[in-house]
Amino acid sequence: IPVKRGGGGSGLAIAAFVILVLGVMGAGATYVGYRYWQSKQAIDVVADVPSPTPLADVRATPEPVAPMNVATPLPEATPEVPVATPPPTRDPTPDPMPVKKPTSKPRSTMPADAGDNGPVSTPAPQRSARTRINLEVEASQPSTGAQISVLYAQVLIDNRPFRDFPIRFTGGNSFARWKKIENIVLDDVPLSAKEITLAVGTDPGANDERMEASTRLALQGEETSLNAVVRFYNQYDKSVKFR
Repeated sequence: IPVKRGGGGSGLAIAAFVILVLGVMGAGATYVGYRYWQSKQAIDVVADVPSPTPLADVRATPEPVAPMNVATPLPEATPEVPVATPPPTRDPTPDPMPVKKPTSKPRSTMPADAGDNGPVSTPAPQRSARTRINLEVEASQPSTGAQISVLYAQVLIDNRPFRDFPIRFTGGNSFARWKKIENIVLDDVPLSAKEITLAVGTDPGANDERMEASTRLALQGEETSLNAVVRFYNQYDKSVKFR
C-alpha cells in the first residue's frame, strides 16, 4: 500500500503549534505565580513592622511678651509768628526847625586807669574828722587893792587863732571880783590838732605884754576837757598855765 507523504507533514505542524501554545501558557502561569508570591511577601513584611507610636500633642506655650515703653511724643514747637510792626504814621504837622547840637565833645569823667572794669567813680572828698574841746579857765586877781575889770584871751590851735573871748571880773565888792571861771566850748577842732595855746593880756590882740601857755594835744573821741589857770596880780606877778 502506498504511503502518502503529504499527510505526515501537516501533523508535525499541528504538533509544533500545540507545543508552542502550551509553552506560552506555562510561561504565563509561571509569571502569574511569581507575582502572587511577591505580593504575599510584601504583605508579610508590612504585617511584621510595628505601628508607629503617636506623638503627644505638645503645644508650645507662648512666652510672655514684655510690654514696650511707648515714648510719649514731644509736643511740636509752635513756630513764633513775627508780629508785623505797623509803619509809623507821619504827623501831617511839619517838623519844627532842628536844634543844632553843640559840636564840643563832652569831657569824659572816666579816669585813665579805669581799665577793663569800667569807669571808676571818683570818691567825694571827705571832711576831716572834728571834735570838741571844753576849756575851763580859772582867772584870779588881788582881792584887795587895785583890781582890773577885764582880761582878753585868745585860743590858738597849732599857732592859728581859733577863738577870742573876754574874762570879766564882776561883783558888788572886791572879794566878789577876786576870781572868775569861764567855761569855753571849742567846736569843730580837727582831730589832727597837735597843740593848743592860751594867750591872755590886758589889751585885745597880740602884743608883747600878754602872757601865753601851750600844751600838747592827743584828741580822741567826740569831746576833750582841758583846764587852764590865769593869774594876774600886777605886771610882775602874772602867769598862764595848763593843768
